[in-house]
Amino acid sequence: MKLLRLYRIVCRNLIMLVVVWLTASPVHGGTQAQIIVSAAVDPKKIINQKLFGHNVLFAGNGMWDARRNYLETEAECLIKMLQPSVLRFPGGDISDLYIWEDGLGVSNTSLVTPQDTDIALEAEPDWTGVRNIRILDRHDGKYGDLGCFSFQDGVLLRGVVGLKATHPPGASVRPEKRLGQPEWYSHSYGIMEHLQLCELLGAEPIITVNYGSGLNKDGRVSTYVSLSQKVKRAAAWVALVNGNPEDQRLLGIDEEGRDWRTIGYWAGLRVARGRPAPYGVTYWEIGNEVFNRQAIGFCSAQTYAADYLEFVRAMKTVDPTIKIGAVGLAEPHGRGDADQELPWNETILQGAKNHLDFLSVHLYYPSASACPHSYQSQCWFMAVMGAASQAMADLKEIRRLIDTIYGPSETIPIVVSEYGVWPAESKSGGDYANLARALYDADLLMGLMTEGSDLGVDLAAAWNIHGNNPTAAIRFDFNTESRTLRPHFWAQQLLRNSLGNWILPVQVTCPTLAIGRLGNVGPLLAVPELQAMATLDLQGHLALAVLNRSLVSGLEADITIREYQPLPLATVQSCHGDSPAAHNEREPCRVRVQTRDYSHVAENFQYHFPPHSLTIIHLQRQSAQK
Repeated sequence: MKLLRLYRIVCRNLIMLVVVWLTASPVHGGTQAQIIVSAAVDPKKIINQKLFGHNVLFAGNGMWDARRNYLETEAECLIKMLQPSVLRFPGGDISDLYIWEDGLGVSNTSLVTPQDTDIALEAEPDWTGVRNIRILDRHDGKYGDLGCFSFQDGVLLRGVVGLKATHPPGASVRPEKRLGQPEWYSHSYGIMEHLQLCELLGAEPIITVNYGSGLNKDGRVSTYVSLSQKVKRAAAWVALVNGNPEDQRLLGIDEEGRDWRTIGYWAGLRVARGRPAPYGVTYWEIGNEVFNRQAIGFCSAQTYAADYLEFVRAMKTVDPTIKIGAVGLAEPHGRGDADQELPWNETILQGAKNHLDFLSVHLYYPSASACPHSYQSQCWFMAVMGAASQAMADLKEIRRLIDTIYGPSETIPIVVSEYGVWPAESKSGGDYANLARALYDADLLMGLMTEGSDLGVDLAAAWNIHGNNPTAAIRFDFNTESRTLRPHFWAQQLLRNSLGNWILPVQVTCPTLAIGRLGNVGPLLAVPELQAMATLDLQGHLALAVLNRSLVSGLEADITIREYQPLPLATVQSCHGDSPAAHNEREPCRVRVQTRDYSHVAENFQYHFPPHSLTIIHLQRQSAQK
C-alpha cells in the first residue's frame, strides 16, 4: 500500500509539472506577441552614433604594432568590423595609477646597440625609481625592445643591459612600471598612439585623467601626493593634445617642487612627434569610480566635488572649449563608501554646479560581489535579462535628479563611459563574456538608441574592445597570438552594421517576466519578454531588431509594417546559442551571427524568435513605392 500511495503521489506531481511546463512554454506556431512598426519617418529621430563606443586599455591590449606604429593587421580588421565611434583611454580603475608622460617617451640621440651600456636621451626625464625601459621603433618586436638600466645620470641612462636590437637615433625610449604600479604596467601604447587610432577609425576620444595618485619625491606612484600635482598633470595633458606651442603661459610648480613649465612646452612635444595641429580632444573625465573603497583615490562626495572644481579651473585655463565630466553613481540616490549620509550624485551635482559639463556613469548590471547564486545559475541569467530595464530606469531617475537640481533649461548630459555585466568574484571569460552578456549589451544599446536622446545621454562606451582580460570583446592570447571573438563582439557588431539612419515608432505587445532582486537588479515585476526597435535608411531598407529576453520560451510574433510595402524575401541575421551561458572561450564559433533568407514577408507576417536571442530582419521596399 505504501508503494502504491508513493506511486500515485509521484504520478500526480509529474502531471502537475507537465501542466506547469505546458503553461509556461508557448507552442511553436501560435501567436504570443504583436509588433507594429510605422515606417513614417520623423527626421528628428535619428540614431546617436556616439553610442557605439568602446574602452581601450593602455597596457595589455595587444593590438598595437610598434614596428609599424599602427594597428596589428588582424586587430585592425576585427576592430573595423565594430566601427567604434568613441574610444576611451587609458582604462578604468587603472587610470588612477596612470602617469601619462611615461607613455610619451623620450628619444635617444645616438645609435644604441645591444652591447652599449649607456643611452643618451634628448631630454632629462623624471624617471626616479625606474629601472626597466622599452624602446619602440621598427627594429624589434611589435611590443618593443625591453631592457634595464642601473641608474640615471642627467640625460644618460647608465648600466643598460638586456636589449636585443640595434636602434638608430629617434626611437621612443619609455619607462616600464614605476614603484607603486602593478607589474603588468607597460607603455608600448600611449596617448599619441591612441589619438592616432581615433583618427584612423574616425572615433571620438575620451580621456580619463588621474585623480587618485601622482609621483612622490622618490618616483613612487602614491595616493599621498598633493592635489596641485594631480591638477597640473591633467592640465599638462590638455596642453599636450590641444595646446598651442607658442603659448607661454605657465602651469606653475606643484607642492612636491616639480616645475610644469608652459602650455607651449607640452604642445611642442606633440609637434616634435610629428603632429603640428592640435588634436582637439573634447571629452575629459576626472578619475574613475572613486566612490568605491577599492578605487585608487577613494574619497567622499564632498571631497571629490571640491577637487573636481580645481581640475576644471586648471584644465579649462589651457583650453576653455573642452568638456569635463565628474564621476557619477549608477544607483541614482546611492552613497559612496566613504559617505554615511550624503548621496553621491546629489552632492556632486550641487557641489559642481555651473562647472559640470557631464556626469559619467558606469552601467554594470547585474553587479554582484557577494552573489548568493552561481554566475551560471538561472537566477543570475534572469537578472541579466532584466538588467537593461533596470539600467534604463536608473538613468531616468538620474535625469530627473539632474533636472531637479539644475532646472530643465540647463541640460547636463550623461555619459555612459563603461557598461557590461559584473560577476565580481569570477575571473572567467565564460562568466563575463557569454551570450547573456551579449544580450545585455544589445538590450542596453537598443534602449539608449530609442530613449537616450530624451535622457540626455551623449555617448556610451562598452568595456572593453581588445585585450587579454575576461571582458574584452576581442580576446587576445599573448602566448599563442590568437584572437577570439566573444559573443558581445557579435551582438555589438550586428547592431552597429545593420541599422539605418532613422528610428521608427514600434509598438510591442507580449508576455512579461517577473525578476527577483539580485545585486543591483530588481525586483522587476513586468519586464516585456521582447525588446524591439526599427530603423529606415536612405535606400529604403527597413531593419527590425528584436531581442527575446526569455530564457526558455521562443515567441511567435505577428508583425505589422505600416506605410511600407516590403518585398517578400527578407534577410535575417541572428545572434543566439543553445544557452545564455554559451561562450566562445573553448569553441570559438559557438556563439556568432548567423544569416539566412526568409521568404514569407508581407505587410503583415509572422516570425518565431528563439529564446535568449537577438534577431534583425532586413526588409527591402518594393521598387514602385517611394
